[in-house]
Amino acid sequence: MLVPTEPDADAAGIMRKTRTALRQCVKPVLVMFSDKDPILSGRDKFFRDLIPSAADQPEILIRDAGHFLQEDKGEELAEHILQFIRRTAAEVGTKTAAR
Repeated sequence: MLVPTEPDADAAGIMRKTRTALRQCVKPVLVMFSDKDPILSGRDKFFRDLIPSAADQPEILIRDAGHFLQEDKGEELAEHILQFIRRTAAEVGTKTAAR
């Protein structure tokens, strides 16, 4: 029920509002998907295109994982998050120093 499959599904209105907010996101965003997600498989490009700041980050596809990456590939997921934090902290530090 959280993933609307029809335009008039219960959660569809919430998802439309979420999509609008994501289009306006300027904070660093890391998008990660798995190759065997039965719900969102193949949607990584949609989200990377939807969120402008996602284009600044590498494309990451976690292999041999399902929908819940943290359960299937927790250590790999954590490593990508740590790299993201290091990368974006350096970028934020550079922008702050330039002010």
